[in-house]
Amino acid sequence: MCVQVGKSSILPLEVCEVKPGQFCKSELTPDQTKKMVEFTSMSPNLRFQSIREGLPLLDHVNSEYVREFGISVEPDFVELNLRVLQPPRIRCFPDRDPRKSMITPGDGKWNMLNKKYFNAARISGFMVVIFENQRYFDDKVYKDMVKSFVGAAKDFGVAIDDPVPYVKWVMGRPEMSQLLKDTGRAYIEQKKKETGRQDQPGPSLILAVLPPSSQDLYNGVKRFGYIQMGLATQCLLSSKCRGANHQYWANIMLKVNAKLGGVNFVPDLALLSDPKQPTIIMGADAIHPPPGRQDKPSFTALVSSVDSMCAKYVASNGIQEGGQEMIANLQDMCKNALSKWKEHQDRVERKRVPPTQLFYFRDGVSEGEFQQVLDQELPKIKAACREQGFNPKITLIVVGKRHHHRGMTVNANDADRSQNIPAGATIDTGITHPVESDYYQYTHGGLLGTSRPAHYIPLYDENSMTADAMQALSFGLAHSFARATRSVSIPAPVYYADIVCTKRAIHFNPSSDLLGSDTASQVSGAAPPSLQAYRDAWAPINPRQSGVMYWMVRYLY
Repeated sequence: MCVQVGKSSILPLEVCEVKPGQFCKSELTPDQTKKMVEFTSMSPNLRFQSIREGLPLLDHVNSEYVREFGISVEPDFVELNLRVLQPPRIRCFPDRDPRKSMITPGDGKWNMLNKKYFNAARISGFMVVIFENQRYFDDKVYKDMVKSFVGAAKDFGVAIDDPVPYVKWVMGRPEMSQLLKDTGRAYIEQKKKETGRQDQPGPSLILAVLPPSSQDLYNGVKRFGYIQMGLATQCLLSSKCRGANHQYWANIMLKVNAKLGGVNFVPDLALLSDPKQPTIIMGADAIHPPPGRQDKPSFTALVSSVDSMCAKYVASNGIQEGGQEMIANLQDMCKNALSKWKEHQDRVERKRVPPTQLFYFRDGVSEGEFQQVLDQELPKIKAACREQGFNPKITLIVVGKRHHHRGMTVNANDADRSQNIPAGATIDTGITHPVESDYYQYTHGGLLGTSRPAHYIPLYDENSMTADAMQALSFGLAHSFARATRSVSIPAPVYYADIVCTKRAIHFNPSSDLLGSDTASQVSGAAPPSLQAYRDAWAPINPRQSGVMYWMVRYLY
């Protein structure tokens, strides 16, 4: 075993002495990740207490470097005035009486009880594949599960033409593609016998019940549905769905409806109230290999709204050199997004007015890369618009999550139930740029630990947005995350782009082992795969799934 020192030097472990307390830039082990999460889940009071106790240990007062530069560090926290924005009302199923279709959030959340989805999808039929031991997940448990699923669908307006599914129990780790194809054929044959139809279609949804520690099964189901067949899938953990209550199935139905092309709810935003001013919202992100793995590529994603309410999104993704932050194929991604917008407007909403506003939210960009975004990404967005015959006014906003700002209320009565700063709190003075119009915003209600606001930095604004309008937009978009009946920590399109990036494994055949090949290469001494090898192995999303929000999976900040 050897130790890499610097970029190219390698020394035998026997001649090395490792000093404790060094900072290591590498991927955390599962145990280290668990301890990190436990540390970060401290309540605001405990966190600020630990900061007070840790400040003397830094001993800024006696630092010769601090004194020579004439810097002094005050021991007290900075107190700021902030304002709390009113949350947007949430629209559900359109009703003749608007009061019945509107919900006013409180503490960053709302209740969908006795409400229907804004646009409910339809399930023609579904099949259930259970990868759990039948003694644990028996026929009675299965029937109770299906009854609960069908009941939740009915409650929220999701129609199921055939509520009796085809079910199959599976043991072991079979070849997923062949298994699900055979199950689909069996579904069709069974339904032919029941209905007498010779043109019996296949199912529109697969429910897969998985045991714990089954990431390989999960990826196989997702790859079959979203890559091979263009079929919606919903994976369920056996320990969770066995005897689950209505709230569990309500959460599942939020994802199912979005995956099938439905819209769960829509925040009532003033920006979208004028039908003569169509708006497109985009979110973009890039995810990079862990430190020390620069031989692996970076993955990029762009999500973009296609409907007039900016609640339904489509995604594009790509692969590029590892560690490269600027999105290389952004122009092609934007062209695809704009064509999807035009197709939806023509075929679904029957509208012909071109977009007049485009808001581009960019995640994961550091301050030193702001100019690169303006020089490299903004021109690609404009070029894509020209190619599609559009000329919208563009506003570009960077959304930062990795910063060291933390806050708590001076008066405990002003905090939310988790002792955090309440959702809607916005800071645009005191700790922001003296000239630019950046701001910090708490868009979500606290759950665990100390809430972290997002930092919004407008880099380019052809729409001449006022501070109030821009802050209301970012807060409103945090209420449009389709998978939760609560506002989230960043605008939904940015959140979606992050999820699309993290689900890169379903695009690769498991037999290629590309995503895990870096370790094998180091052990064997073989050269790591090239970027072209990743691109050749990459399988795009099936066209039948490219127009829906297929990425509605279990993934939370």
